[in-house]
Amino acid sequence: MSVQLLLGRRGSGKTHRIMESVKNAIREVPLGDPIIIITPKQSTYTFEQQLARDPEIKGSLRASVYGFDRLSWRILSEEGGLTEDMISSSGVEMLVHMILKEQQEHLELFRSSARFYGFSQKVTEAIKDFKKYDVSAEMLENFSMDDSFPVRTQHKLHDISLIYKLLETELSGHYTQAEDILHFLYDRIPNSETIRKADIYIDGFHNFTALEYQVIQQLAKYAKSMTLTLTVDLSAMNETFRKTFETYNLLTETFHAADVTVHVEQLADTARFKNPALALIEKQFDALLPATGQAEGMTISEAASMRKEVEHVVRTIHRQARTGRYRYADTAVLYRDDNYINLFKEYFSKYHIPFYTDKKEQMIHHPAVELVRSLLDFISQPWQTEHLFRVLKTGLLSRRFDMENDQLLIDMLENTVIERGLSFNRWLEDARFFYDKRKPYGEEEWQQMNQFRTYITPLMTRILSLQDVTNAHDFALELYQFLEEIKLPDYLMAEKDRLAKQGLNSEALNNEQVYTGIISLLDELVEMLADKATDFQTMKDMLDVGLTTLEFSSIPQALDEVQLLNMDLARIENTPCVFAVGFNEDVLPRANKDNALITDQDKSFVEAAADVRLAPSSLALTIDESFVAYQVLTHASEALHITYSLMDEGGSARQPSSYISQLKAIFPDLKVRHLSAEQDPETLIETIAAGVSHVIEQQDNPEWQYVQEWMNQFAVFRSIISLRDYRNQTVQLDEARTRKIYGNEIKASVSRFETYNNCPFKHFAAHGLALNIRQPFEFQNFELGNIFHHALKMISEEIKDRVVTMDKKELQQYVEVTLQSLIPDVQYQVLYSKAYYQYMVRQITKILTETLSVIQLQQSRTHFRMSRFEQSFSGDPVRKEQFRAAKIYTEQGVPISIRGQIDRIDLLKGDDRDYVSIIDYKSSGHALHLNEVYYGKQMQMLTYMDVVLQNADQLTPHTLDPAAMLYFHVQQPYLKYGLKKETAEHAKRYIEAYKLEGFVVDDLDIAAKLDTELEAGVKSSVIPVTMTKKGVFDSRSKRLSKEEIHALIDINRNNYVQTATAIMDGETKVAPLEFNKQLPCQFCNFRSTCHIDPLVNGDDVRHVDEKIDVKALLKGETDEN
Repeated sequence: MSVQLLLGRRGSGKTHRIMESVKNAIREVPLGDPIIIITPKQSTYTFEQQLARDPEIKGSLRASVYGFDRLSWRILSEEGGLTEDMISSSGVEMLVHMILKEQQEHLELFRSSARFYGFSQKVTEAIKDFKKYDVSAEMLENFSMDDSFPVRTQHKLHDISLIYKLLETELSGHYTQAEDILHFLYDRIPNSETIRKADIYIDGFHNFTALEYQVIQQLAKYAKSMTLTLTVDLSAMNETFRKTFETYNLLTETFHAADVTVHVEQLADTARFKNPALALIEKQFDALLPATGQAEGMTISEAASMRKEVEHVVRTIHRQARTGRYRYADTAVLYRDDNYINLFKEYFSKYHIPFYTDKKEQMIHHPAVELVRSLLDFISQPWQTEHLFRVLKTGLLSRRFDMENDQLLIDMLENTVIERGLSFNRWLEDARFFYDKRKPYGEEEWQQMNQFRTYITPLMTRILSLQDVTNAHDFALELYQFLEEIKLPDYLMAEKDRLAKQGLNSEALNNEQVYTGIISLLDELVEMLADKATDFQTMKDMLDVGLTTLEFSSIPQALDEVQLLNMDLARIENTPCVFAVGFNEDVLPRANKDNALITDQDKSFVEAAADVRLAPSSLALTIDESFVAYQVLTHASEALHITYSLMDEGGSARQPSSYISQLKAIFPDLKVRHLSAEQDPETLIETIAAGVSHVIEQQDNPEWQYVQEWMNQFAVFRSIISLRDYRNQTVQLDEARTRKIYGNEIKASVSRFETYNNCPFKHFAAHGLALNIRQPFEFQNFELGNIFHHALKMISEEIKDRVVTMDKKELQQYVEVTLQSLIPDVQYQVLYSKAYYQYMVRQITKILTETLSVIQLQQSRTHFRMSRFEQSFSGDPVRKEQFRAAKIYTEQGVPISIRGQIDRIDLLKGDDRDYVSIIDYKSSGHALHLNEVYYGKQMQMLTYMDVVLQNADQLTPHTLDPAAMLYFHVQQPYLKYGLKKETAEHAKRYIEAYKLEGFVVDDLDIAAKLDTELEAGVKSSVIPVTMTKKGVFDSRSKRLSKEEIHALIDINRNNYVQTATAIMDGETKVAPLEFNKQLPCQFCNFRSTCHIDPLVNGDDVRHVDEKIDVKALLKGETDEN
């Protein structure tokens, strides 16, 4: 028996020699003895096509093309002996994950890593590598006890051998792995009649695993003949051919060990290359002093970015096809950086170019897979509603009920559940889903949502029983029945048919593959675990691991399409035109890092101890980068285009590959084409749709003016070019639309006008469009303020002046009773949901008790008495006790009806006139700034005083004058002391922490009535004034004259008029008002809607004179008046 080794460099005709030999044999005896061609998987289709397209033989019944695994199945199907089913790689990883979980405590090195998702994949890959090189679990176990090995390596081998051995035990008698199939082939070859009669050709390989060497040896011994090709030049011993020269030596050793004669023939022809420049590259690639030539049919292009690089390549491919130079099928694009894949998909779609890629996509993003994964997560954690809504948002569950607008109902249900803090076990309680008029849903929509909930809840309740199953059979059966119940198989098959009718064959096949993949995983799960008692979480994790490993497999869908292939795997010899993209340093050549589970050091110890060869080390792979580059540069037969970019997708700089320097040494006239310098329309515009972006980029270039004028005939261009004048600005509403949104009368709270003055767009979004933000089920800051306001009102109305005589314990009892009636109404009883919130209730009780104690003290030091609490007002009062706020009118004549609520009104009775003090409770520190009042940012306090003075007759029969406008900070202050002696003044400092902020009337007598302890040389601890020793206000006292207060009220009224006029004019500008170097955008809920950026949209930010002296301005006005 003899073997012929056909050796040669790239393009020397090795494959051509084989194919001609096969075709001649078929022509002579079409139905003769079998001819078996063994190639890598990715080459089998190409070989079959060559046989089928031959005009003479038109295919063959005699010749067959296989990879090693498919040859194994062919021989085993004839010879028998394999009783186990084949387990998928997903199944193996599922089983490894289970073993890791069970044996975690017995692992020495990987104990902490075993619990992480993804680690099972690394262990699986390590075991597969050992199996490929015929290293058994027992061998690894022995190595782990060899003290000559480093301790870390020993522990690592111990853990892997343990998993390896248990994996083999679990699979024994049930399944066989892909790596084991070659063992069966090796044993069956001697008895195979097919092999004894066959002429075997092995082509396209550069190296083999240990098992493959054994199979090749057996084939050489028993086959009628064997011809094997190898890309190597025995006369050129350099790093380029390191890998294949090593393969050559191992092959000859293998054949000699079996007493097989080897005939070596070195081919020297370069028939592939129709272009002399490409032939020169092949000959001189590894030469130290290369011969030179002309670079015809070859280009090197430099792009500023990956995106520009990809567009150039796609544009060139389209032009070549359009001009008839190369069909799509004559073109291949080689990549190594996976970031190119999505870019090519985008641009191929943009240019309508059909393509095929060898990059497999994961199924994990398919809705059906997401449905199963999220369903299992929900069963595992039913209290986590986000898992349930992941299920619902796939849209596959609601299809069972044929409901319209299901996504809207799902969103409504999700908002409701989140706002009300409802876990799934509360979904059956209809009382929890009452209609809330405050929400932006109609009653009919609410009924549909509840109907949808009643459909979903029983179904999801039943599937929760899956958590109680204890074996894989019941687990898989119940899950499958659920998928049947929601009609998932019917939907996937119907969707497949729909896509196929539209010509989307690849997408159609994906639906079938997803369903098949899920069912196969369930089958394997049952087979692997059998009747073994297993808890739900383990089965759930195993299935989840399997689902994450599922991948779509695809085949070319058209006869004329571009091939988008990985450089390392591509087998595209004799392709006329090849584009090699991403020709950058660190990509080609690429430094292979030693980051595998089994490191190079570990491999060296194992190889030395067992006299075996394992997978190449990272150093060897780095050396072999030269061979990868050699292959890439010698695929094409006519044209080679190399491109690289100066920046990756993340914006980091990149350098061109060092191999470009080698090419320049071979071709001195080869110039790098700088794509960024190309501005010619005829070069850049290949299609109308794709050319729009270039015309936009060159709109200011006079040379492109005629192109822009010609493109104006297309609507898509006109719509895009119109955006050049776009500004981040809203459109002013017309009168009809404004009236439709806001009505014929503005009825609004004070805060709404303040919102508009801060930013017109925020007002439009909140009150015009009525956009609502989702309120999470948590205690909000504004709710704290509401509790304070309501509690103080209720308590103050009940005890009134008795507050002065009550002790602290009695005040606390009032607070506790009041809070019991208020807390259930806060955000759907949120304060009952957590122990932390219960703690907050106790803190609120303390704060209110302290606040009332301070109010008690303040009331004991003032002649003013509390008169009204939470006094509401409106332009059209509906209750007798409400105050009427006089309507004012916009410049268009639209009435303005202001509504609101005054926290507290204090009165001082006089002989002929009374005085009023307005107290506003705040849950945070607050001050009255006159410049903010002037610009309409603070309108509340002046509005309250205005309304009270308008309704003086409801408070007193006398004339009523303003006395004070003050803020009360509801708090429990924490005071810091540096020295112990400072604590002696604690009581005084504590009261000062509650000092009222705002303004008092500029009247010493009134001030003395507000704080009875105010006297010469004293700083009040109640109101914001200080008396000098002469008995007058000092300059820091915050005071206003009665005339100034009335003038501010007039300014405030004018602000209402101007603000309401702008609203009715339809102003909706994105124009935030900057004040104190702060923008209202910081806490705005609509920032993601308006998209303002102060750096980009600086002109839209409004500025005012913040240093304006309002008091001086008022004095000037009052003096003039």
